[in-house]
Amino acid sequence: MPAMLRYALDLCDAEFGILFEYRNEIRFHASFTLGIPTAFQDWLNDSGTFSVSDQTGLGRMLTQRAAINIMDVKSESLYRSVDPLRFATANLGGARPFVAIPMLAVYWLVGAFTIYQQSVRPFSEDAFR
Repeated sequence: MPAMLRYALDLCDAEFGILFEYRNEIRFHASFTLGIPTAFQDWLNDSGTFSVSDQTGLGRMLTQRAAINIMDVKSESLYRSVDPLRFATANLGGARPFVAIPMLAVYWLVGAFTIYQQSVRPFSEDAFR
């Protein structure tokens, strides 16, 4: 899995990525990270397994069972709320564009690859093929 995340970062020209394990009942755990800023890594370590709201990228991915592409995490109203995951993603990670790609076993969600860029620019079309 780490090699797949490294490949995805290269393909998407992204600064960092996270491999999340899905722990049921809207809970996720960051099992592997690559290139992540220290402050965001510390937040993930302190959080352990955490819940997501249905407005976050991971929450939407969970509901839709499809890749979610957010052009700028700071432009959504969720950023102006008190959602801890969005705050950590944007302020501690410096993330702007974000993609969450579900890992499915038949119909069951087992995890997600998340890819982050730190400047507002679209992901390459090749990333979604």
